[in-house]
This record gives sequence, C-alpha cells and structure tokens, in this order.
Amino acid sequence: MSFLGALWNRIKGRDTVTRRFGVLPEMQVLDDETVGTVFNHDEGYFEVRVAEHFLKKGRNWHKEYTPLSMVLADFLYDGEVQSFPGLVGPSRLRDNEFLEGDDDVVFRNIRVLGPAPYRGDGLNLLAGFFRVESRDWAYQTISLLEGVAKAFDATKLSQFVTVAEPLTESIDGFLGNDDTQFRLGAQMGFADPTAGTNHPFRSGYLVFMRAPEDQLDLSDLWVKGGRLHTGPSADDTRPYRDDDFMLLHIAHLTERSDHERFDFHADWKKTLKAIYEQGPDAAKPLMRKVVTGIRTSPDLISSHRETLSKLYAQKFHREVERASFESFGPERVEARTPISEDDIAHALAHPEDYAHVSAEI
Repeated sequence: MSFLGALWNRIKGRDTVTRRFGVLPEMQVLDDETVGTVFNHDEGYFEVRVAEHFLKKGRNWHKEYTPLSMVLADFLYDGEVQSFPGLVGPSRLRDNEFLEGDDDVVFRNIRVLGPAPYRGDGLNLLAGFFRVESRDWAYQTISLLEGVAKAFDATKLSQFVTVAEPLTESIDGFLGNDDTQFRLGAQMGFADPTAGTNHPFRSGYLVFMRAPEDQLDLSDLWVKGGRLHTGPSADDTRPYRDDDFMLLHIAHLTERSDHERFDFHADWKKTLKAIYEQGPDAAKPLMRKVVTGIRTSPDLISSHRETLSKLYAQKFHREVERASFESFGPERVEARTPISEDDIAHALAHPEDYAHVSAEI
C-alpha cells in the first residue's frame, strides 16, 4: 500500500461520519473552457488550487480550534514518483479569509501545488480538512510546518523536493495525534490517459463536503467564477452554504511566465554583467551554465527547455553586439533591440515560431 493510502486509512478509521466527494462533470462548470483537458506526457503543467473553502460559524473555529487544510500529491517527477505536500494553515487563512453572513468564513483561490510538469503515470491525491484543539503547541506546530512549506518556492519543485519528504513525515505524525479531528476530504487516484481507464487524469473541479451521501445530489452542484453553487439548473443557482466544503481546482497549463524566478535566470544576470565588464570570452562559461540549467531543469517541459535555451542564446549574442557597439561610441550604428521579457513570454506560448532559431553560443 502506498504512503497516501496508508495515511488515508488511518485518517478515515477515526471518523464515523460519511463524507461526500466527487468530480464535478464538465457540463456543471459554467465558465471555465479548460475543464476536461487531458494531461498528456510532457505537453503541459498541472496546478492544484483550493478554489473555495467554506466554514460554517467560523468564529467558533477560531475560538476553539485551529483549522488546517492539506493536500498531498504523489506523481512522477525527475524520474521517480515523489510526494509533495501543500498546507493552508493559520497564517494563510489570516491572509485570505473574510466573514460572510453569520460569521461564516470563506477563503478562495489558494495555490497549494504547481505548476508541475506532467511526465506521465497519473496522479495520486489526498485532500483533507482538519481542526485541531487550539492549544499553544498545536498552533505553533501548524505554523512551523506551514512556514517551512512557504519558505520553499513550490513552483520550483527541484528546490522544494529537498524538504518535501521530511515535511510530509512531520505532517503524518501531526495528523496522528488524538487532538487532530478530520472534518472532510478523500483520497483518489487519476490514471495516465494511455492506461485506457474511464478516469484519465484531466483538469477539473473536485468537491469535498461534510454531508451524508443521502442528503446531497452532486447533480445539483455547479461552479461559477471558481465558486461552488447549488440549484436545479445552470440558470437557477445560489452559492452553496449548507455545510462545510472544500472545492479543489486541478488546472491544465500550457504556459508559464515565471522563468525569471529560476536559477538559470540568476545565472543570466551574472552573464550579462560579465559581458559588459569583462567581455564575451569571460562571459561564455557563465552562459554555458545558463543553457545547462535550462536544458536540465526538471521543472520545464521539453518544448519550453528547447525554446528558452534558444532565446537566452539569442539574448547573449545581442548583448555582446550591443556591448561592442557601445564601446565604440554613439557614432556607430545601433545594435539590434535586445530580446525582451515579452518576447520570452510569447516564445513559451508559441514555441513553434522559434523552431528555426539556433541555440549555439
């Protein structure tokens, strides 16, 4: 049995209330055209967000309990299946919550994982919401675990992987405490599309509810604007507020605009400085490090690695050209305009436009 399966059995074994869980059909998501997109090997990224989380009588939670939302994911990363945790604890709740109605609490659109490149082999996911009796040790422990998770940029899994395993083990130990109460959640698996199953890994919305199965029909649930609604039809709905629930969004992404946050971009800044201060010969070894970082990054799909390596090589040649012209004064012809960040964003969205570009330094 997998770690997630064992943890789930331990969690649900302490609970006697039936929890409602389901994947909402595509036709019940009213304003997201990307829902239902199948994840194919090395063709995009997936991202998991808490789209909406609703707590009835939230004031009571904050007086008596400390809330904790958790998402644990197992998927293929950098050649092996690894576990990555995501936490939404006291500090993030403070940043995102607001009161609604009779002290009910809603928080929305919190990313807990990704963007992560999809390398095949499906996805195993455990999502749960817990409450912990508000004691100093519990609050401090949750805050510490959440702080560790936030300290490492989860969009760059190559860095996050260094703390993912010990953090997951710490969460496991914490959830095993008798003071930790499971409220809602489920453990589920999504198969790779090539497996030929009826439940391939695709984008969509998952709903977890604290309600007995015989009291709720998933066919009455709808997603509008990233929020959960209920009603007999798409034209006749209201925000769902009958019970505690968590709405997860698994998004399919074909683009990402965060390349400046990667180590290879920091190396590029060093390269750029060397071009102007020491000349192109001194900058070339640094530039090779940039290209190596791009080419070997496990956080990028293949087409983006290819396109970025070409664009940064172009940036290198154009900056060398600019440095050469500038050193001879204004009477020389201006160099070509450097490649901008908008150029890179366009290239990542349309790598086919750059198939002819050379990556030679």
